[in-house]
Amino acid sequence: MSRVSDNINVSKTPYDSNPGENIFSNPNKTISQTIPADFNDDGMLDMLIVYTDGTIQLLKNYGGKNPYRNEGNLMLIADAIKEIHVGDVNGDHYPDIIIWTTKDKLLVYKNMQ
Repeated sequence: MSRVSDNINVSKTPYDSNPGENIFSNPNKTISQTIPADFNDDGMLDMLIVYTDGTIQLLKNYGGKNPYRNEGNLMLIADAIKEIHVGDVNGDHYPDIIIWTTKDKLLVYKNMQ
């Protein structure tokens, strides 16, 4: 890979000019959203991957050179997802998953660690 032209904005940010590090890809599905959160309270941000087909997957962060490991599908939401958020809804200090569907259903999935 070679640089076509200099990006003058890179020098004014705390980011380097590298093309980025691939931490995960799935050639069979389209990712619609990623949400970083510490799902297991180990001090490292894990990654929630939301696909356009309603599949929700977790990449757990174990640290080190290749920190993220695919923990598989957490759920498949039948209705299309309008919005998805992460937050502690029951006060146990673990992030839960809150989903608002296009059929105006509000779904809460509690984190059982």
